Amino acid sequence: MAYQRLVEELADQQLLKVEPMPLDAFESTNRLAPPGDMIPFAGVDLLESNAVFFSPKPFTPHLETITRILSGHTETKVTRNPNALGSAVLYHDSFGDYWIPFLGYNFGQVYYLYNNMFKSQFMDAKFLEQEKPAVVMVEVVERFFNVANPKELLAEEVSKHF
Repeated sequence: MAYQRLVEELADQQLLKVEPMPLDAFESTNRLAPPGDMIPFAGVDLLESNAVFFSPKPFTPHLETITRILSGHTETKVTRNPNALGSAVLYHDSFGDYWIPFLGYNFGQVYYLYNNMFKSQFMDAKFLEQEKPAVVMVEVVERFFNVANPKELLAEEVSKHF
């Protein structure tokens, strides 16, 4: 649902001519997964939890997903879709991995760049200038909002590179 709302917002703001993939294009399955990083805060000793995962149904167009190492980033996932145009960059924390099965359907290429929000180097201006994505998105869990001001982080990055 978050993916659908995000893509609708991009279209509403006339940033892109995109439509979200319908949820029924994906098979949802429940399976055990490692717990998230909030479990220790709750004082619970949990080794795995029930989670919902989505995978495209057979009629859904194929997305190529590769893993690359980009300068200054840890492993980076990239989705490629020959049926779409433009590119996007998603800077994200651990929750961003859940966008990978979806966003690639709306862009020719999407870079999913994991970032530790505690670092001062948040966005890579040189990379963005080189790739010239149609849209740059930042996914941040709420508990990081009080850690750093995004405008200050962006200004710091821009001043380093321009």
